[in-house]
Amino acid sequence: MHLRLTVIIWAFITFPAIAYTQPDTLVIQSFPVTPYDEVVQGFQAACSCEITRLVLSESSTDDLPRLIQSDQHDLILAVGQHAFNAVKQLKNQAIIVTMVLHPEIDSTRNPNVSGVAMIPSPNIMITKLLNTLPEIRSIGTVYDPAHSQSLVDQGKAAAQNLGVQLVARPVHSSRAIPKALRELGKNCDAFWMLPDITVITPDTIESILLFSLDNGIPILTFSEKYLNIGAFMSVGFTPYDIGLQAGEMAKKIRKQDKVVKPGISPPKNAITRINRKVGDKLHLTIAPAAFETGEKTN
Repeated sequence: MHLRLTVIIWAFITFPAIAYTQPDTLVIQSFPVTPYDEVVQGFQAACSCEITRLVLSESSTDDLPRLIQSDQHDLILAVGQHAFNAVKQLKNQAIIVTMVLHPEIDSTRNPNVSGVAMIPSPNIMITKLLNTLPEIRSIGTVYDPAHSQSLVDQGKAAAQNLGVQLVARPVHSSRAIPKALRELGKNCDAFWMLPDITVITPDTIESILLFSLDNGIPILTFSEKYLNIGAFMSVGFTPYDIGLQAGEMAKKIRKQDKVVKPGISPPKNAITRINRKVGDKLHLTIAPAAFETGEKTN
């Protein structure tokens, strides 16, 4: 009896992994694309945790239920809309959402869900714009209330606190965009392009760019790719940084840190880029401080 007890104690001391294996993180990724891969890389770098990775587009329909039901995973990282759709009804695991444009999360009904948004907060975006173009007094935007009402409400509050006005025109279909832009006309000094699936289509992008050129109004956008086709300024993020932030959330959740609240947090590290050629074409007066603070230019 004494010999058997001695062997058991020796096993716990010598092989602690046998005695207890910490649950790992289940990473569910919608597609095998580079931005999603970079989110996972950043997540692993920050959380220093073991992961089980499942790419939905490459997996069988049986893989996801089997992994979710396993008691090896106490936390799930969902990367992309399809991944979030697959797990958003779960209640027993903590879920962190990334790379989803408009995640619908009710913090009361989904206290186990948190995540990182795809765009910086309106306050950061408008502040960056005003630091670059301090003469701006009004900012126009077009949005679909079904997708972007909360973002516009935040933008109006941020603009008011910063001493400017946000003029927002609601639309319910992409066909209404040209009329909404005509109504904005000269009533704004800059245009804020929102990541709204009703507003952002190939046809409406062309209308927005023509509106900018015809009225001499610079476009503030959420993605650097629009700088190449005529936007003046982008305030965005890198997927790796999104992953880092999600990884820090995972560490706090595992420590049961009350700092992590349900709901979506804006990205912490905003990257600002300016298209100076567009600025020259629109005859904009750019504040010298915009370049002194490390803003990147094209």
